[in-house]
Amino acid sequence: MPSSPFNAPEPNLAALGVKVARVRQARGWSLNELHRRSGISRKSLVNIEAARHVPRLETLHALAHILEVPIGDLAASLCDGHEGSSGGGGGR
Repeated sequence: MPSSPFNAPEPNLAALGVKVARVRQARGWSLNELHRRSGISRKSLVNIEAARHVPRLETLHALAHILEVPIGDLAASLCDGHEGSSGGGGGR
């Protein structure tokens, strides 16, 4: 896994995308519904779920509130698979 400029592994965007998609789908929401409820652009939501976009902290915060999950759960998924991390998002 390539390193970031901060001497740390790259964030696991795929795990975050899976986490957001699973929680959204568990609520029976489409991407359009999540967009409507959150105010986050549909394009940004698609890019987050497809692991093509590093969301800003404000975006993670909004998603956590709208999806009713602790922001720590979303943030932890970014460390899934990192050696020695306590990420523990586990793609749940």
